[in-house]
Amino acid sequence: MFNSVSVILIESILKEVENMVKMDKLQNMIKYTLWTAYIKGERPTSLLIIAQPEAGKTSSIEKFSENEGIVYFNDITPWGLTKEIYKLNELGKPINHLIIPDLLNILSKNQTSEAGMIQFLNTGLEEGLTKIKTYGIEFNVGKTIKFGLITAITDEVFNDKRRRWRNIGFLSRMIPFSFKYSISDIFNIVESIKKQEYHNENNIKLDFPKELKEIQLDYNIASKLDPYRVSFAEAEQIYGFRFQKQLQTLLKAVALSKGKDKVEEEDLNDLMACLNYCNTNHNFIQ
Repeated sequence: MFNSVSVILIESILKEVENMVKMDKLQNMIKYTLWTAYIKGERPTSLLIIAQPEAGKTSSIEKFSENEGIVYFNDITPWGLTKEIYKLNELGKPINHLIIPDLLNILSKNQTSEAGMIQFLNTGLEEGLTKIKTYGIEFNVGKTIKFGLITAITDEVFNDKRRRWRNIGFLSRMIPFSFKYSISDIFNIVESIKKQEYHNENNIKLDFPKELKEIQLDYNIASKLDPYRVSFAEAEQIYGFRFQKQLQTLLKAVALSKGKDKVEEEDLNDLMACLNYCNTNHNFIQ
């Protein structure tokens, strides 16, 4: 028989494990997003994480910063990004995803600078970049660079920018991932901080393939994404075409991350565990 102290200890351990699993859903979305860059015939998807300050957005993104194909910026302008793309292109290094842990660094600039950067990203995420000319730098890439974006923003700032981003199509180019914590979650996180468990966190390295892979996706499995597309399209007052494409690419990424060349039901189930948060509803993360 367990005594009361043992029961309390077991409950504490279970709560800590539960907390880790909850953050795994966000980290899995980041992981799947990065894997989309290695799927033949698909463009890399983009991820916009939306939550209150201190929710772990930035720290979750930073865990993946050392992976190949990532261009990491704390702050950036079109000129700075152009220079970095030019340098990496000259070195023959892949440019798959831009990572900006806190988009507020860009949005806090003057209105002209902010608008210019968002429009630059808007073009890169959709059409890709072939010829770049900005601030005296002009070069032809030789091939179209199609990159994705992974970034985060607070819910308050997102609500302030939401209408304009919807109007220029920026919002539909990214999959939103919003969440919030329950009171019990907040308590458990504070307890974890007191124990300094954050010192035990490690970066996440992914084993990407050397070349693009073709992944098969059955129509019937793709059709099971319809409820998520419809819900998102209605909420954002759009058709949801891009959203459907991005979800299908993410499905292929789940399969590819497991070393498979065809999407199976278990891959759909893995992605569906995250899709409850691929909206702007700020559901309690579970």
